[in-house]
Amino acid sequence: MKKILDTKPTGCISGIENTPGGDIQWSKTLPESCRLSRDLKQRLEILLQRLLESNRNKLMTFREFFNETDQIFHLMPIYYLNLKDFILTCSYFEPTQSITKLYDLLQQQENNEEYYCLFQK
Repeated sequence: MKKILDTKPTGCISGIENTPGGDIQWSKTLPESCRLSRDLKQRLEILLQRLLESNRNKLMTFREFFNETDQIFHLMPIYYLNLKDFILTCSYFEPTQSITKLYDLLQQQENNEEYYCLFQK
């Protein structure tokens, strides 16, 4: 385990070793099989990259960790249904964002204007 953490490239959060003692295939993202929403995955990937950093100078401090996790915990889940494809998606937004900013972000994510938003707290 120490060898893996010491030889891990900067920004990588996972690695696969197919044969014992063989090369490790590093990744900076969570696997596709991860069932988190795209927004939450991206936020957690950034957090994990800083937490699993092998360079001690780039490691996240406790204060930075708690600030980042507080921001994630305070995100507001917004579920929206694409009426054309009938796909329910969840995105996370800052509670202080304006409705127009929310609308713009949803349009960028879906590249589609055919959705219906349901707000939940």
